[in-house]
Amino acid sequence: MSDWYIIINPKAGNSTAFRAWKSLQKDLQKANISYRSFMTQHPGHAEVLARQISTMQDDRLKRLLVIGGDGTVHEVLNGLVSLRDIQLSVIPSGISNDFKRGFGVKKSNVIKEMKRKGQSLTRTYALGSFHTKDSDNELYFANHLSLGFDACTAKKMSALPKWTAALRLNHLIHPLIFFVTAFTSKPFVLSYENG
Repeated sequence: MSDWYIIINPKAGNSTAFRAWKSLQKDLQKANISYRSFMTQHPGHAEVLARQISTMQDDRLKRLLVIGGDGTVHEVLNGLVSLRDIQLSVIPSGISNDFKRGFGVKKSNVIKEMKRKGQSLTRTYALGSFHTKDSDNELYFANHLSLGFDACTAKKMSALPKWTAALRLNHLIHPLIFFVTAFTSKPFVLSYENG
């Protein structure tokens, strides 16, 4: 059985995740750590892969590494919701990396954890969850949930062509999208239940 299962979103962070994976792959081979890796092919694939891996492994899946951005982490969490005792490690490699900032994740710590074989640097965190009136499925999130104005702005930013991020233009475009959203978004009704 593999020590680690690894889900990689090779396109995350304008291929930063793929480069991080290639570097990590060499470290794993040098340290003789067994692993199985899976590359995502399209949006939503990380969730499918996480669900398939956890179904194949039943209660034997203990360690899963995600190399990707916030969206990849979100997808994997929603593929693993039925399993409680999984150590989920993340090498943040997205564009914004809110997860990295929120949880203080460092690639060097993840590599140390993997080399320790059996010993982990794991910390326990609570997940948030929500569901919409259109769906009975509960969705999980790790660091934040965007609604309304923020979600509209984020959606417009994510729809930008990839070359804008590659040329580091997003910090210039974001204020423009902010103002466009401010003048075009419409209010909506939101109800909230605690518990």
